[in-house]
Amino acid sequence: MKNKIHVATAQFSPLAGNLGYNVKKICTILEESAQKNVQLVLFPELAICGYDLKLIDEGRGVFSEDGSGLNFLFNTCKNCKIAAIVGCCIQKGSKIYNSALIINEFGELIQIYDKQLLDAEEKEIFNFGEKTCVFKIHDWNFGIAISYDCYSLDITTKLKFLQIDAYLILGAFIKGGYYSFDLNHFALLAKEFECYVVVSNFIGSHGGLTFSGNSSIYAKNGDLLNNCFENFGVTYGILEKNIINSEATITLDNVINLELETIEEEKKINQ
Repeated sequence: MKNKIHVATAQFSPLAGNLGYNVKKICTILEESAQKNVQLVLFPELAICGYDLKLIDEGRGVFSEDGSGLNFLFNTCKNCKIAAIVGCCIQKGSKIYNSALIINEFGELIQIYDKQLLDAEEKEIFNFGEKTCVFKIHDWNFGIAISYDCYSLDITTKLKFLQIDAYLILGAFIKGGYYSFDLNHFALLAKEFECYVVVSNFIGSHGGLTFSGNSSIYAKNGDLLNNCFENFGVTYGILEKNIINSEATITLDNVINLELETIEEEKKINQ
């Protein structure tokens, strides 16, 4: 049994609808994280296409459930021997879901989780997910949520009894949203579950929304281990199963070195 795992949570600003740019950015983050011996990286909700419901409704950024068209991402995971949890829009038959791709260190798509708690606008596009998701990587049991799933008592109660080691939350939390981005909520989840909580969120603006950042990692007792605050970049942590508080948990310095993240550079790309 592996008692330690190196994880990272990525905080970046995608270009809405620019799938090539976003996948390349995600793969760059995976490659840089692998160089730091990270074993799993968490990305935000709909990271591949960006959180722009209008573009998604037009059919841009929708992938089939077998992951066709994402071989570059799968191969990066395989070549770097790193797992990735990536937000993506998935079509199953005639239905579209707001999903998370769960890719192991061998580049295999081992599961897809579909968001269960949709807001009013999302209901017009996506179908409701129905199943709780728990998966194993490096002998660690992970639970997963997409944004406001983690606020649902019904969803979180189901996960609590599955004895997960870490709870991964793919976020698209905005400034001034209906559910404000509440760091205390994630701390309380860690205490309640007695497990680590890892949150990934966007920063900057796209799709007409401004996102609140604060991608973060919490210890089992709710202590904040690391936070990206409102920076572009990746925050790292080494999680250990037999450690409860933050005093003996190793956290690594944030790496704020993602290129092509300024508004001016994004404008150049879109020209």
